[in-house]
Amino acid sequence: RLNARRADVYNASLAEHTGASISAACGTNEAAAEGAYRLARNNAIDPDAIAAGGIAATVKLMKKSKLELVLAPEDSTVLSYSHDVDELGDLGGPKASAAQGYLVHTAMLVDPNTGRTLGLAAQRRWVRDPAEYGKSHERKTRPYEDKESFKWQQTAQDMRECFGRALMSRIISVCDREGDVFA
Repeated sequence: RLNARRADVYNASLAEHTGASISAACGTNEAAAEGAYRLARNNAIDPDAIAAGGIAATVKLMKKSKLELVLAPEDSTVLSYSHDVDELGDLGGPKASAAQGYLVHTAMLVDPNTGRTLGLAAQRRWVRDPAEYGKSHERKTRPYEDKESFKWQQTAQDMRECFGRALMSRIISVCDREGDVFA
C-alpha cells in the first residue's frame, strides 16, 4: 500500500528543490532518500495519479499567482534503459538496437521574468508496440489521432481541461518545430 505521507514528504522536497535529483532534493536525510527510492520502485504507484497531483498543485499556484503571463514549454524525451523489462517499449532506431524505454511528452509552466519553474502543466507517457516497428511508410494513410504527433494537440487539450479558459488566457505554449503539425 502506498504510504501517502512518504509521497507528501518526497513531493515537498522536490517542490523545494525544483529540477534536483532525489539525492540532491533529500540532502543529508538518507532516510528520506531511501523512502523516495522505495516509492519510485513501488509497483502500486500510478504515474498518472502522481502527475495529476503535480498538475493540480500547478493549477492552484496559477489561481493564486499575480503573473499576467507564463510560458508552457513542451517537448518529448526518451527514458532509455538497456535492461529487458516487459513494461518497456521500442524506442525506434536501428532494428538491432537493444534500447527500450518510455517516451514522455511534458509541458511545464515557467515564469518568463525569472525563469522559475512553476510546475507541471501536462504529461503523457507511452511505450511503442514492438509489433508496430517498421510501419512508418504507412504514416500518410493513418488517421492523425493514431500518430505520435497527436501528442501536441492532446497536450493542449489536457491543459485547457485542467486550467480552464481564464487561466489559459495567461499561458503561452512554446513548442519546437516538431509541434508545427499541419492537422
